Amino acid sequence: LYLFPLFLISLLLMVGVLGNLWRADQTGEIKFAAYAGVCGLLLGNIHTYDVITVCGVWLAYVVSRCISLRTVPKKMFVHAAIVGIPTAVTTGYMAFLLRSETVFRQRALVPTIWPSGGWLMIVLGFGAVLGLAILSWFLLRRSPRQSDLLNGHSLHILAAWAVMNVAVSYIPISFQRKMIMGTHIPLAILAGLAVYQVLGTKPDRIWKLGVAAITVFMSLTNLRFLMRDIDRLPANEPGVRSFLYTGEMDALTWIRDHAERGAAIQPLPWATLADNGKLAFFDNSVACYAPGVTGHPVNAGHWGETPDFGKTMNRWTRFLSEETPDQYRIDLLRETGVQYILFTQRHDETGHSEADGKAMASIMNGSLPYIVKIPEASNREADVYKVKLP
Repeated sequence: LYLFPLFLISLLLMVGVLGNLWRADQTGEIKFAAYAGVCGLLLGNIHTYDVITVCGVWLAYVVSRCISLRTVPKKMFVHAAIVGIPTAVTTGYMAFLLRSETVFRQRALVPTIWPSGGWLMIVLGFGAVLGLAILSWFLLRRSPRQSDLLNGHSLHILAAWAVMNVAVSYIPISFQRKMIMGTHIPLAILAGLAVYQVLGTKPDRIWKLGVAAITVFMSLTNLRFLMRDIDRLPANEPGVRSFLYTGEMDALTWIRDHAERGAAIQPLPWATLADNGKLAFFDNSVACYAPGVTGHPVNAGHWGETPDFGKTMNRWTRFLSEETPDQYRIDLLRETGVQYILFTQRHDETGHSEADGKAMASIMNGSLPYIVKIPEASNREADVYKVKLP
């Protein structure tokens, strides 16, 4: 919810697949398997790799059920087929795109910065939630009240979900760390059951104080994370800022309201002089935010959405350099089809803006004849240019 709200829909669809499959298993009603199939159809299209997770979880649950019952319940395979067919349609289509579309493949296989961590990182990452989940497992296994707390084989599905979700995050793929998403759902359910088993029979005051204390204790790491982000909010570290300047937003708004529909734009990256005296990429904030603000495509923007991000963004960094020949810039504009250029490096964020400015004087003083400044779109913090190639 805080860091990656776009993942929320895929997380809900995972819950929809597994929750409805479990309901189908417990009630025998086909309609729940159909509901799960609709969720699987959407999940395969929206966040395809999560299909691996739900398949692994359900397979582990089916195995545990077969071992527990000492038989093979055929209805579980019928339900799995009802879910699997629509899910396979969208998943298969995405697999086809992965093989046939170069840009899509490069985008999909962008590696995460770090691979999945070791077991200690898993333990520390989930922290008290994992501790309470493990406690809940042992308490439920010994509790004569288990049937009052959990219906049917729900302890099996929770355990299978937690274990398999962690296991799939070690599949040797470039984005393996993302695969751990969803593990906290069964762990949080089990943790909540642990709290209830320990405090549920206590007097009302003790119950309230106990739950409040546990909530505060388990929130400390989240609060520390928020405090870190608050400290970093006004800082402009290399990469993407947490903010845009007013003039940058005004320029992007003008593009949104006046540029031709579908016209490609390119906010130039902020650049700084490296130790070798050459301009180096420093900040791509405006390029990253531009598609969302304007509705227009960029050639280089968000690091994970731009194939060969470093190479592509460095081409635009070279575009800025005073030493770059005009023919290079013209060829780049013609190749990419960019129709509007934005230059916004008007603040001393790099630490030596005077030297940086001298290295890209031809851009700053508007002396390039093939990009024409639009006065009504520009302001003291942003220059907007229309590309007019010879």
